[in-house]
Amino acid sequence: VCNGRGHYARQNYYKELLETSEQFHERPIDHAFICQTWRCEEYVEPILKPLVKEMSYLIHENNKAWIGIEGYDMNKKEFTHLPPTDAIRKYRVTFCGSLKRRSRFRKVISEVEGVHLNNVGDINAGHSQEQKKVINSYHETMRDSTFCLVPEGDTPSSRRLFDAMVSGCIPVFITWGYDRPFENVVDYDSFSINLNPKRWLNGEAQDQIDELYAMTEDEIFEKRENLAKYVNYINWREGSNVVEGIVDA
Repeated sequence: VCNGRGHYARQNYYKELLETSEQFHERPIDHAFICQTWRCEEYVEPILKPLVKEMSYLIHENNKAWIGIEGYDMNKKEFTHLPPTDAIRKYRVTFCGSLKRRSRFRKVISEVEGVHLNNVGDINAGHSQEQKKVINSYHETMRDSTFCLVPEGDTPSSRRLFDAMVSGCIPVFITWGYDRPFENVVDYDSFSINLNPKRWLNGEAQDQIDELYAMTEDEIFEKRENLAKYVNYINWREGSNVVEGIVDA
């Protein structure tokens, strides 16, 4: 029981609150669903789940694996653990995720050259030693990549987008277009890249990957510098601007 309500009653209360909210119906993406674990889907009741899937997910997890720095103080408010903007990365273009899902965008990823694939499978399943290896591989790959592909998914927000941002990897969107979280405060165009979905699906995907390779170091540096300005808006555990981003949305 929390605040006088049981588990089901509490979720039903929020369901009714969201269903009667004009702000929610106008821009559900600017509403944050905060959960304590990546397995939170198991604890969300069916009455609330359809609404949750329209929101942005802010997951309360220990981000130490992203940092790679021994002795880092997790209680610090400053978001100081991004790799340097001029750091040399091992991979130019990376996709971290499963290619098994039924997605036209993902199918093309497996057909182009120059994309490092880290087929991590389900990073949310369990806490075994094998799973820890999978998660570490996911973290390390993103931190060592210049561009991270973020293809259109099943939900408005994507963990892949947020993870790319906190690892300093330039997000590359492949989508027909959707409202991105907190667009009123986060200038995505200043640090991300949007690939043309028609070109991607009609035989020009390789040309678009080649264009990423052709970007100059100055262009990349500028994107990373801009990215660093907005990380605090999406890392709610440590970021100092998340609440402001939500309130101003």
